[in-house]
Amino acid sequence: MSFPSSHSALPLLPRGSHAKRPSARRGMLVAGMHWGHTAYLPLGTHHHHFARKLCVMRKIIATLGAALLALFAWTAPAQASTGGSGNPHFVYITPSVSGSNLVVNFKEAGVGAGASVTVSTAATYDFVLGCINGGSNHPKASNKTAFSSSQSASQTFTANAGGNVVANLTLTPPANQLSYLTCPSGQTTTLLSASWTDLSITDATNSITVNVPGTWTVS
Repeated sequence: MSFPSSHSALPLLPRGSHAKRPSARRGMLVAGMHWGHTAYLPLGTHHHHFARKLCVMRKIIATLGAALLALFAWTAPAQASTGGSGNPHFVYITPSVSGSNLVVNFKEAGVGAGASVTVSTAATYDFVLGCINGGSNHPKASNKTAFSSSQSASQTFTANAGGNVVANLTLTPPANQLSYLTCPSGQTTTLLSASWTDLSITDATNSITVNVPGTWTVS
């Protein structure tokens, strides 16, 4: 859209005419379409109304922009001070067998910098016991018995500056597992096989539980 220039805005009058020219003050100067150019818009014209609306829109946009800048300036420090809190979740859970134990390595994020969280883990320890005679012979099938025991471990951890807890918990077999089977005289109760199943990990502080599928065999 082009605006009338400041020269064409005032209509020419015949020489000698006593009619008054329109006052140059009864209008407004607005920025033109090109940098450094201005245009004169007489009052009451279509271009004049458009220019007034344009000025109002520019003021509204400037006001909204200032309000948004003020909003971001206020919220940024609040977000920085939370230390990653607001969405507690386990990033990874990595179980591994060490001897007869099951070591559960994990990372939990979003708990808040310096926050204390109580994390527990539980699993089922499946094991088979048998009776071995004095000649170290394997027992008969009737002398083999399978057992299961639910084992758990729990500890309270403190999150680092990033709001993360990186730690591990260790599940151990029942200390008296060999007492589960009583062998006849002359035979010894022996652990024949064992494995861990039904693993879960729980953040009791934030009420989060994750079930981890799989079987981890004790060799």
